Amino acid sequence: MIRLHIAAFFLIALIGLTVYGAILGAPFQLDDNDFVLDNPVIKNLANVTDMWNYTPRKFLTFLTFACNYAFGKNDPFGYHLVNLFLHIMTAYFLYGILSVLSSLPAVQSKGRAPFVVALFGALIFLVHPIQTESVTYIWQRSTVLSAFFYLASFFMYVTGRASRRPWYYGIALVLFITGFFAKGDIVMLPCAIILCEILFFNVSWGSLRKILVKSWPILAVIALGALLNLAAINTGLKNEFFFSGTGDIPRGIYLLTQFRVVVRYLALVLVPLGQNVDHYVVLASHGFFEPRTLVSLALVTAAIIAAIFLFRRNYRVAAFGILLFFINLIPTSSIFPLSTVMFEHRLYLPMMGFSIFLSSLVMDAITSRIFRNIAMSVILAALCFLTMARNTLWCSPTRLLEDAVMKSPLNARPHLMLGAVYYKLGNTDRARQLFERAIALSPRYPDPYNNLGLIFMDRGDTAGAERAFRKALLLNESFSEPYINLAHLAVSMGDYDSAERLLKRSLRYRLSDKALTNLGTICFLTGRGKDAEMFFRSALRVNPESNTALYNLGNLYASENKYTDAVTMYETALRIKPDMVDAYSNLGIVAYRMNDLQRAADSLRKAVLLSPQRPDIYEKLATVYDALGNKEKAVRCRKRALAFMKH
Repeated sequence: MIRLHIAAFFLIALIGLTVYGAILGAPFQLDDNDFVLDNPVIKNLANVTDMWNYTPRKFLTFLTFACNYAFGKNDPFGYHLVNLFLHIMTAYFLYGILSVLSSLPAVQSKGRAPFVVALFGALIFLVHPIQTESVTYIWQRSTVLSAFFYLASFFMYVTGRASRRPWYYGIALVLFITGFFAKGDIVMLPCAIILCEILFFNVSWGSLRKILVKSWPILAVIALGALLNLAAINTGLKNEFFFSGTGDIPRGIYLLTQFRVVVRYLALVLVPLGQNVDHYVVLASHGFFEPRTLVSLALVTAAIIAAIFLFRRNYRVAAFGILLFFINLIPTSSIFPLSTVMFEHRLYLPMMGFSIFLSSLVMDAITSRIFRNIAMSVILAALCFLTMARNTLWCSPTRLLEDAVMKSPLNARPHLMLGAVYYKLGNTDRARQLFERAIALSPRYPDPYNNLGLIFMDRGDTAGAERAFRKALLLNESFSEPYINLAHLAVSMGDYDSAERLLKRSLRYRLSDKALTNLGTICFLTGRGKDAEMFFRSALRVNPESNTALYNLGNLYASENKYTDAVTMYETALRIKPDMVDAYSNLGIVAYRMNDLQRAADSLRKAVLLSPQRPDIYEKLATVYDALGNKEKAVRCRKRALAFMKH
């Protein structure tokens, strides 16, 4: 049997790598930019306290990101590899759970082959296309990591229960508690365990009290969570570990809307077509008796009744799968309103239940081994094809979001995100269209106004930019980016006092290395060297990899004739961002002043290679060649400088 388990692991790993191999080089997407790429918290692995303070409930997730950054910096390969490894291991734990459950006396009477049931269920979980948003989207590692601990803990519990080895329960409890620091969805595990006891271990309702007494450590954790949840609701405090909700949607409307959402979830797992990174859902704001809400409620109720019917007919595994699907949806699809009512990554853990159900259904409904094997092969092949096709979209930021805009034409957020992608690509006309469409769809959405302001600022429309930034602040006073952008406008007009006030105000709402660096630049320009150094150093404490802060600190040291320190700053900035033309140029000047002429020439030549049409760099390089006694090259550089100045 051990050989079968080892073979199952390698098969799961091989299929996982085959289906998801193409995404290992996929770029960072969507919130990856804010929470991973531009997040200073993960830039220093030793600074564990900052990670904890940033968000305790996802501390473990950010710790793994910090490890990724320590070993691979901003290369997405390592981040994707960890996500895929966790997904494969989670699927393997599901295989282990199904192996144990399918071997129990309550299930063996169905004449099952436990290995086949377990492997098929694990492979459905592994290759179903609905999982792509959790696995391929780097930021959703928290979802996969939470599920990893959920299934690992559940596996330890059922193994201990089946083998009557209580020490497994201790491991299960440690894994359960650890999982809270990945994401709070793991809180539903005790409900899954109780359901497992009733369905598979023939525990009567009268005996349930004994189980609850034996499970007091886990129940104590849940009780504490419930108290924290209640305190968060009553005092308005942010609950870090459980799901008090983060949205402004009234609880009643959110709950009624979730009946519709759950039906759409069921459709997506049964027939995974029409996937979307940002679904558009109309809120059920007209009450309980709205026809769509009633039909959705009826369908959900029918699914639960079907599970009860299957249990009474002794199809315990299928019943368990259906009920587990709904149990694992409770954190996001109940009375705890979230800011967005539907996301596909919320199905990652519930897919455990669907995979168990579908595996059991195929095994029970198709008695012929040949036809059953054909059915399993067709299902898995179709799922693999759809997953690989979906992953091709995740490899392209524009294709992924164009797909979302096409499928959710009334949803403002995909328009905003796609506009941001086009803005970075330099297509400002298309970006402006998308930002304006986002505003038309959601006039109280501040982000597109801020982004429109950036386009106006790039085009020299100072008045239009200021209006857009101030509109964004009118809609959200705590939005830090417009303050930084308004400060940039103020600096361009020579109003350093206003710029400084705006930057300091932005820091009230968000500690940003960008704002601190800009404050340092203002102090440098106004002759306050000590203050400038303080702000640059503060920026580097927030983000040790801030190449802009390092570059500006190098400029400050160069102006104070601290050439050795300046060289260190420039070289450090260039290690982080090797295409900084001005850093090479200024490094060349500092080296020239230190009489290190060869280093000066090398640095300026690199600057020329990066920006071959800058006359000022040719002039500097000509000066260095004069000092080196190479008059021919000096003359050639001056001629090029003159030619580019004429153009």
